[in-house]
Amino acid sequence: MTRYPLKACYLPLLSAALLAGGCTTYYQIQDPVTGGVYYADDIKTLDDGAVRFTNAQSGTEVTLQDSDIKEISEDEYNIRRYETEPARETSGETK
Repeated sequence: MTRYPLKACYLPLLSAALLAGGCTTYYQIQDPVTGGVYYADDIKTLDDGAVRFTNAQSGTEVTLQDSDIKEISEDEYNIRRYETEPARETSGETK
């Protein structure tokens, strides 16, 4: 029977934790009725086809019957979730 030192277990456990933590998907959700844009890292699809998520900007739970969902990068998610609504509206305008 071979005994492994406790330190030998740290590397596989640390690797597994890092891999599990790097699998988050980020979303931009647009409400086509109101034009509202939301950001979330978890979306639940309900039985009636609606989606429910926590809005990363306000922390409130949102349910939308109709939505356009797009996967975005972690960097874009982190930038966009701290933007205010007027800043987002004017960022795409050209003069």
